[in-house]
Amino acid sequence: MTLPTPGILITTALAVLAFVVAFYVLLARERKIPYITNFIFPPVGILFFAVFLAFVAGLIQPPSPSSDHNAPQSSFAVRVSSSTAKALTSIALLCLFTGIGVTTINILRLYNRQVNFRDDDWWKSTRIVRWQKRRRRKLRSEPTYEHSPIEINGESVVKALAAAEIAEYSNAPTILRTIAICKEPFHSIDPKVAKLCVELVNAGWFLQYTACARHPFEFLQTLKSAFGNKWTESSRKIIIVDAYTPHFGFTDSIHEVKTLAMTRDGVRNVPARDSFAGVHTANAKAFNEIKKQFSDSNTPRHPTLLLYEGANALAELESIDQYRVFTRHVITSERMWGGMLTLFLEPAVGSAEIDLLKTYADVFICATEVKSG
Repeated sequence: MTLPTPGILITTALAVLAFVVAFYVLLARERKIPYITNFIFPPVGILFFAVFLAFVAGLIQPPSPSSDHNAPQSSFAVRVSSSTAKALTSIALLCLFTGIGVTTINILRLYNRQVNFRDDDWWKSTRIVRWQKRRRRKLRSEPTYEHSPIEINGESVVKALAAAEIAEYSNAPTILRTIAICKEPFHSIDPKVAKLCVELVNAGWFLQYTACARHPFEFLQTLKSAFGNKWTESSRKIIIVDAYTPHFGFTDSIHEVKTLAMTRDGVRNVPARDSFAGVHTANAKAFNEIKKQFSDSNTPRHPTLLLYEGANALAELESIDQYRVFTRHVITSERMWGGMLTLFLEPAVGSAEIDLLKTYADVFICATEVKSG
């Protein structure tokens, strides 16, 4: 195979580099997700390395016989220079293909994020795979675990809210599937939410806790204290989605240490990827972790409390628009699935986002204000 000249490699690599930068900047600006510009760094580094290697290869490559008849073509130095130039050109070509490959994979991943709001295997969300899933559901006559929930008993939830001193009602809401608590600091709301979790888990519920504004270890200690001697038997009903560490943990090793401590306490941890789509995907995986506890797929789905803590914090890295998309999708979808009580806990949130949560919440609490939606 004839290798391309270093000049062609440099031109191609720079063209790909220009495409990468323009594509990500345009997508980040138009979709209001600046965090995805982090995808630029790996391919840019690889392509710059390819340009550097091709440039060095062009410098040391000996002239061809047709261009310099007086050069000693058979000398040892010329042979070494020629071999080195070919090796550098080959490596540069490999780096160019690698940069193109990484860019292609990242584009498919971003497509999956933007179109399907997922951040896992993109091929699972393709049209043909989804068509096959729909076809299997139509052909299946017996009920499935996912679509056979045990409906929420509103009265039991109201009693649990009262026991936790979160809210009391003389006339309970007829529909109670979504709760929003805003502007309450962690130190004051943690004991109450922990008590709510204890009441529901003791009634046979599962807890799916998504931590975005702090490491889940902190609330887990409050929760463990609230369960007391029932912690060991109750911990298997608790699934944690850690969305804090991939967004705000950076390279601090303490987060890994505390995550290991949580799993040793008996709870299961599902790490989220660094986006709202990644948090959504991690929650889907956590749902499947609960499903694994039932050997019979026809078992009715037990009620689950889905606690989203500080999801608004991720807007610092993506955008507030993406938070609104996440909130609208999660709340309405979980209301439709049934058997789910969604609790959004937002200690620091703007007025526009408060109005959004108030729109969907059956129980809305902001500081000392209590309203029924």
